[in-house]
Amino acid sequence: MTCDIVGEKPDLVYADGSTADMNSGPMLHHFVISNLAAHDTVCPFSPLGDHIWASGDERTEKTMPDGYGLPVKSYDRWAMLTDLMNYSAEPKTVYISITYTIAAAGATTPVRSLWLDAGGCLTSDYSVPAGPSTHTWSWTSTVSGRIVFANGHQHAGGVHVKAADDTTGTLICDSPATYDTMGGMRTIVKMGTCSGDPFATV
Repeated sequence: MTCDIVGEKPDLVYADGSTADMNSGPMLHHFVISNLAAHDTVCPFSPLGDHIWASGDERTEKTMPDGYGLPVKSYDRWAMLTDLMNYSAEPKTVYISITYTIAAAGATTPVRSLWLDAGGCLTSDYSVPAGPSTHTWSWTSTVSGRIVFANGHQHAGGVHVKAADDTTGTLICDSPATYDTMGGMRTIVKMGTCSGDPFATV
C-alpha cells in the first residue's frame, strides 16, 4: 500500500477500545516508529533507521498543515520500539492504537522527520542533576527547507522542550508540558505543538 499520511493520533487502549491510562494503571512510557528501509537525517547510522513517529503518555496528536504529508512507499519496512509501564498491582492487557489520516499517494508535498534527541545520536537519556537545570544538544543541519510541524517529548519533572536556531538565536518552537494528576501522581498529559506553512525555515 502506498499513501501520504497527513495525521496521526496515538492511544493506549483496552480490548474494548476504552483508553488505558495511569488512573487504572497502564502508562504509555513511549513508542517510536521508524522506517528500516531509510536512513535517519540527523543520525544516519542509527540502527533504528529513519525515525518517523513517536509518542509518550501525553499522546500528542500530529496533524500536518493542509497540503503536506509523509509519503509511505511499498518497499518501506516499519518497526516499533515500545516501552509500557503498569502502576497497578494487577496484570493488564493493553494495545497501542494509532489512527492515521491519509491522502492519496503523491497528493501532498512530502515531509520527513528531524529527530533531535536530548542525548544526541548515542542515547535518549541523560543524567539530570538535583534542582532546576537546562540541558542542550546542538546539531548542524545537513538539509534545508520549511518546518511545518514540531513537538517535544519529556517525562515528569520537565518543563518544556525548545528548538532554536543557534546561528540567529531565533526560537523555532517551544513545546511546554501540561501536568495533571493521574493515579495519584503528577504526570504530563499534554505537550505543546507548533504548526504552520511554514512556521520556520532551515
